[in-house]
Amino acid sequence: MTEDKETLGRVVKALCRFKGGSLYVLAQELKVSQEVVGKVISFLLAEGLLKELRINGGCGKCPLSKVCPYSSKGGPNLPNLPERRAIYVLTDKGKAFCKSLI
Repeated sequence: MTEDKETLGRVVKALCRFKGGSLYVLAQELKVSQEVVGKVISFLLAEGLLKELRINGGCGKCPLSKVCPYSSKGGPNLPNLPERRAIYVLTDKGKAFCKSLI
């Protein structure tokens, strides 16, 4: 993992808080680039803490819509963004890891 520990921690905490997320939502919430978030997500996928889901459609089809800060805000054309096609959700291992942070 090439990103600094602070950035890794911020992304992990956001994923725990939202129970997952997309590159766009996490980057917007943390005010970092999607590239940085993507690197952290790749690391967490490899560690088995996240899994990728493909979503066809807008926010209403997303399993995270009830906790996503953008589904109720109706962000800038959010349902049509290409980044919305993939979301990342916590695996059981990821959920256990989040609980260990509390």
